Amino acid sequence: MKYIVITLILICTNLFADFRVSHSTWESKSGIVFEYDKEEHFYEGCGIYALSRKKFGPVESLFITAGLNLAWEIKDGFMHCERYGYLGGEGFCIKDFLASFVGSFISFFIEYLFDGKE
Repeated sequence: MKYIVITLILICTNLFADFRVSHSTWESKSGIVFEYDKEEHFYEGCGIYALSRKKFGPVESLFITAGLNLAWEIKDGFMHCERYGYLGGEGFCIKDFLASFVGSFISFFIEYLFDGKE
């Protein structure tokens, strides 16, 4: 049994050996479309939520948006921009995920406030 545990530890250690975490600030000016990176993530969350609302309900769209944003940040942790260029990232950044989630949640909240009030 201990050999199985050791093997699993070695596999997980090797799997996450190349995982990188980004320590960007909230004021990071590394945006492509907008000056601030977190502003781009905020609007991206709004946009993905709005697109997913065409097919799914509000709660499902919120979870879909959060899942896609989390998957993108995990991808950024493994795929580094030095090696993969534009498709890569600077690393997993919880602040990027939170900015995207806040954008989708505000879209959800605005829709909730004005739903059915005509």
